[in-house]
Amino acid sequence: YEQAAQGSHLGVFPSYYEPWGYTPLEVAANGVLSITTDLSGFGIFIKEHYPNQKEKPGIMVLERENKSHGEVVEKLFELLWYVVSMNRNERIPKKAQAKDLASLADWKILIKNYIQAHNMALERFHK
Repeated sequence: YEQAAQGSHLGVFPSYYEPWGYTPLEVAANGVLSITTDLSGFGIFIKEHYPNQKEKPGIMVLERENKSHGEVVEKLFELLWYVVSMNRNERIPKKAQAKDLASLADWKILIKNYIQAHNMALERFHK
């Protein structure tokens, strides 16, 4: 899987709903550009950590929330055209950036949130 992902130039995951969205994270963690949406937990997470999406980071967030089908299709086309129009010198730094952004979701960082949620659930259960 990792070798197949690393051999790609782009992962496209325009999900309508995704509680988190591990696939765009996995692809980006392997140094591949990725497109996710603002209807996935991972897309929301990236937007929070990289709010200026106009710069088109290595992980691009397609806005789907409150958008018409036509608007989503047009924006996805623009993102795809942006990627296929890149030359090698433009693409390589974006691949590194994708990997760096994916590292923000490392379990070493996020585990504290899961432990906190678990402890809160236990406290509510025992009340």
